[in-house]
Amino acid sequence: MEEQVTEAPPKPPAAPPARPPAPPSAGPGRDEALTTRLVGRGGLVAAVVMIGVLLLAAAVLLRVPSFVEPALFPSPGAHQDFVRILIGASALLVDVAMFLLLILALLVGVLRTDLSDSTRKGFMAFALILFFFWFVTVLFQSRAIPFFP
Repeated sequence: MEEQVTEAPPKPPAAPPARPPAPPSAGPGRDEALTTRLVGRGGLVAAVVMIGVLLLAAAVLLRVPSFVEPALFPSPGAHQDFVRILIGASALLVDVAMFLLLILALLVGVLRTDLSDSTRKGFMAFALILFFFWFVTVLFQSRAIPFFP
């Protein structure tokens, strides 16, 4: 009698996973280096703000020359020019600091993947709101107080 050999039915192909597996982490060194760079940029922003505020304080606290005491400047026009230069440099440095802060907030929002999504969106919203209010403030202030006539 002949033996009937029955072959087992072929196995169906394995279904592909619903989501691809997450890529392996680049390691803790990457996040620490990124955090260190971001903190360094934050220190740069703080230094620029400090210098800008100190220049503004120097312009405000500088004595106006009078006829009684000897003047620091040879003419009253030189005093006014010096105060304008201090105020202009202060405004420029604080504007640069706001720009750096805007870039820093956007970098944190984009590059820090270890933060939750809502935190990253918060950094982005902070950057946009800061830019809007700073722009409006500078726009109105530059019309009210012309530094360089």
